[in-house]
Amino acid sequence: MVDDAGHFSVGQRVWVALRPEKVRLGKQPVSAARVNQLRGTVWELGYLGNHSIYQIKTATGKLVTVFAQNERRTSEAAIDWSDEVFVSWGADAAVLLQS
Repeated sequence: MVDDAGHFSVGQRVWVALRPEKVRLGKQPVSAARVNQLRGTVWELGYLGNHSIYQIKTATGKLVTVFAQNERRTSEAAIDWSDEVFVSWGADAAVLLQS
């Protein structure tokens, strides 16, 4: 779901471009309106001090990279290897590109 569908037709193959700061990663699904969401498993992760990089493997086997700011040193809801997670972004965060 995107706010600006551009000049594409139904069924046309497109790429979805997202700004990294607009993507959210969590252990629970998001129930807000107009939110896109993928479920996957943490395949790889790298801790880089003030941020972490997650490789999320979806059910189709595709990998999605998510950059997350580390706001605390520890967290009760820390995301770790092999965790099931939800990658989400709002309709206003996506831009469609021709594939």
